Amino acid sequence: MTTLQTTNNPEIENLISRMQYLNSEQGCIVRAFHQPRIRNIESDEPIKQVLRYVFTLIGIRAENIPNDIQKSVLIHYIQNDLKQYSVDDIKIAFHLLLKNELDCDPNHYQSFSAMYLSNVMNAYHKHRLDAIREFQKLQNEMKQQQIENEVTEQEKLEREQRFVRNCIIQPYKFYLKTGEITFGLITYSVIYESLTEKYNVFKLSDSDKNTIYKMAVDQIDQESKKIAFNPDDNKKLQDVRDLIKLKGLETAMKNEIIARCHKISVIKFYESCKNNNVDLESIIEKKLNSLKIETF
Repeated sequence: MTTLQTTNNPEIENLISRMQYLNSEQGCIVRAFHQPRIRNIESDEPIKQVLRYVFTLIGIRAENIPNDIQKSVLIHYIQNDLKQYSVDDIKIAFHLLLKNELDCDPNHYQSFSAMYLSNVMNAYHKHRLDAIREFQKLQNEMKQQQIENEVTEQEKLEREQRFVRNCIIQPYKFYLKTGEITFGLITYSVIYESLTEKYNVFKLSDSDKNTIYKMAVDQIDQESKKIAFNPDDNKKLQDVRDLIKLKGLETAMKNEIIARCHKISVIKFYESCKNNNVDLESIIEKKLNSLKIETF
């Protein structure tokens, strides 16, 4: 297919690129559809150029090229009866003709007349309609997706606000009143990652991390040595002890140690906020408003 002018419209070009991935010819037709119509072209020169292009493309020999009077008739016909098309539409129509994709006789018998041109463009019209319908369908789908994305962004924000209110702020207020820290079904790891990575309201030094890690290891070690009253619990503890003996505590209980580190870190952070009268709610609200929200 011949190289066509672009539309200078990024949104349309993006849609055309998507169409061309599926059907290159339809993409070219849509691009031609968005070029200036022949009715809006003031000069005859673009029409003369496309006629010369077509004569060469379909093999009209020099001695059979329409004379000046015949060209004038063709130009007048194009300006009046094909004014709804662009000059690129005419190029594409003849490319499709040579590929035997139009429902008309491709043979011109070395005679290029308005009748011959009319037959080609009438056959091309169906292809053009199909391409425009497909483009409009794709355009509507993209607009609908944009609407859904906007709704989704709002939903993300509302979801995040609920999470902050119910899972961080309310537990902190409860802790201030009762001295107890509980997050219900939410794990300490989720809270830790939210406070440190998403909202960046506190950061542990390497020294603090090492201290907390040692505390976690010590706690897990002590818990594994306990004797439970319930036989089933005792068996589970024995299985843990056997695994620790086989692999070593820090390898066997790696995930548990990490989770315990998160728990210790969150508890220490809440204690620090309480002792220093930190307005945690205002801090996190500011962070929430400044961050790009991602799906939780």
